[in-house]
Amino acid sequence: MLESVRVRLTLWYTAVLALVLVALALAGYLVFRRDTVQRTDGDLAELSSAFLTTLDAEMEDQPGPDRLKNAALVAITEHRFRDHVFVILGPEGSAYISSLDVPPPKSAPEVIPEGFLSSASFRKFVEASSGTDRLYQNVKGGKGGYRGYARHFPAKGQIFTLVILRSLHTQQEML
Repeated sequence: MLESVRVRLTLWYTAVLALVLVALALAGYLVFRRDTVQRTDGDLAELSSAFLTTLDAEMEDQPGPDRLKNAALVAITEHRFRDHVFVILGPEGSAYISSLDVPPPKSAPEVIPEGFLSSASFRKFVEASSGTDRLYQNVKGGKGGYRGYARHFPAKGQIFTLVILRSLHTQQEML
């Protein structure tokens, strides 16, 4: 059956076409994945800028010694999304306040597992963020992990760190 030139050429062309289609599909997937990560990073940077703008405005309106904490609670409430977690780290690197301190809306599912902020993967991310002004990095935990963004900002004469975590579960399902 394979002695015929016509059959061998047909199989050869089929194999070449299959390889070209697989290569195009793989290249398309990789480009789409890279664009998705870049879009997520851009969204996190934009969200952090909006959050810090709200935080600054609220700090001017808040009286008393806990004005940063009260302003952060207001900013977290205003910028809360279903699959995002906000954490403000104090100068020593421990959690000063987080969106876990704000009661979630009744219909909101639990985004972050209990004890995540003390997990090894989150602590590793926090340590890596101390060496740079802004950091994007994946953080293990939960369903599919999180895309983390850390950014330093001044408040009360000290340097604090804003960490925004976005769940990667839906992104991984899409990919």
